[in-house]
Amino acid sequence: MVPFAEADAGRVVAGQAATIGFDAVTGLSIPSHVLATAATATVTSNVVNYNATLTLEQTDRRIRAGQTANVT
Repeated sequence: MVPFAEADAGRVVAGQAATIGFDAVTGLSIPSHVLATAATATVTSNVVNYNATLTLEQTDRRIRAGQTANVT
């Protein structure tokens, strides 16, 4: 799951293409797409975010659960 800002809620949709980069694996970018977006927001310290679930189009043995990732 990837959190995104309330301001982007109307722009993040299922099927949308994305690219995921991993801090632990320099230079690795994996194509992906949005599988679903949460209908309900989460609020932390008065900041509203929604979550998106992404599906990776390929795998890499260097990726581990819980690693920090950046999505574009």
